[in-house]
Amino acid sequence: MFNSNLLPKTKKKIKRRKEEKASAGSFKELTDFVTIRDGFIKAIKKYGANERGESVRLPGWYVELLSAIADFRIGVTYTTGCSQLGKTLGHTNLVCYCMEQLELNPLWAYDLQASLNIQVPSNFRPVAEAWLEKAGKPGSKGAKNNTIYQVGTATTQFTYVSTSAVDGQVFSERRSLRAIPRSAESRRCAIAI
Repeated sequence: MFNSNLLPKTKKKIKRRKEEKASAGSFKELTDFVTIRDGFIKAIKKYGANERGESVRLPGWYVELLSAIADFRIGVTYTTGCSQLGKTLGHTNLVCYCMEQLELNPLWAYDLQASLNIQVPSNFRPVAEAWLEKAGKPGSKGAKNNTIYQVGTATTQFTYVSTSAVDGQVFSERRSLRAIPRSAESRRCAIAI
C-alpha cells in the first residue's frame, strides 16, 4: 500500500531533502570498493601467508578469486573446489587485511563448534600471526582462545551456527533448533564470513 505521508509536501521540503542527500553522499561514493579490492591484492602479495608461514602463491585464476571475495559490492560469495586449493586461505587472508589495514571487525561463523575448535588454532591463528609478523605489527594481545582475535582496535569474533540435529533427535525437537546461538545474536561486525 502506498503511503503518501512519506512524500514531502512543499517545494521547500523537496529542496531540503535533495540538499541532505547531496551532502551525505551515497554509500558507494563514501566507500571506494575498488581501492579496497586492489589494496587487498597488493597486501596479500606482500603479507599473505599460509598456515606454515610461507608466502601465498598467486596464479592468475587465484587473483581473480581473491578479487571477487574482496569486492564488497558482491554481497555473498560461494567458494567451492577440491581440498588444499586455497578457499579458506583466501578468506583468512582477507580477514587479516580487514583487521590490520582497514580496522574492521569481522565475524567468522563455522558450521559446527568442532570446526571452530579445529580451524581457529590450526588455520586462522598461524596465518594471522604470519601476516602480522610480515607487516611488523604485534599479534593478538587478547585471550588466546577460539572466540576472538584482536589486532589494534579491530576484533575478529568466531562463532558457530548450526541447525543440525544431534544423533537420535526426533523431528519435533529439531524444529526448535536455532540457526544462530544466543551468544552470536547480538554481535556487530563489518564483514561476515
